Amino acid sequence: MSNFDQLMRWSTQARQVLGDDFWNDIMGNIGHLGNTPNLSSLHPTGNTSSNIRADLYETEKDIIAVIDIPGVESAESIDVDIEGEFLLVKGFINRHYTNEQTLVTERVSGSFERRIQLPHPIRRDGVVARYHNGVLEVRLPKTGGDRQKRQSVKVDF
Repeated sequence: MSNFDQLMRWSTQARQVLGDDFWNDIMGNIGHLGNTPNLSSLHPTGNTSSNIRADLYETEKDIIAVIDIPGVESAESIDVDIEGEFLLVKGFINRHYTNEQTLVTERVSGSFERRIQLPHPIRRDGVVARYHNGVLEVRLPKTGGDRQKRQSVKVDF
């Protein structure tokens, strides 16, 4: 396992234990130490994974990820991949406010990415993703298979 993979695993575990808000405060404040840049500025649109909320459930047969991403206009705007032991969801949300003066911006727009560590190996050929009313649901059947390959998943819209 590479150092980056170990860091991602540690980060995911810390976020699960500490909670998203606490973890984001810690990571945001790291930028105020010495000459280290604020980590939230590393993503050009500001849409880090903390802006995209997700729940992970488990049944006897499946792992189910439920991810809130309102504003996605088509299935082509969402990429769902299984990468090793992670579910990776990337996409783009376009807001149509070109003629108005922005006063407050709290809703996510632009590119987003969410990486979720899976607690069990999954059967890659049975993964199903469905987007409806701003919510992406990804069903991942459990198995004892290999986690090292990458696979894209078609999103039903």
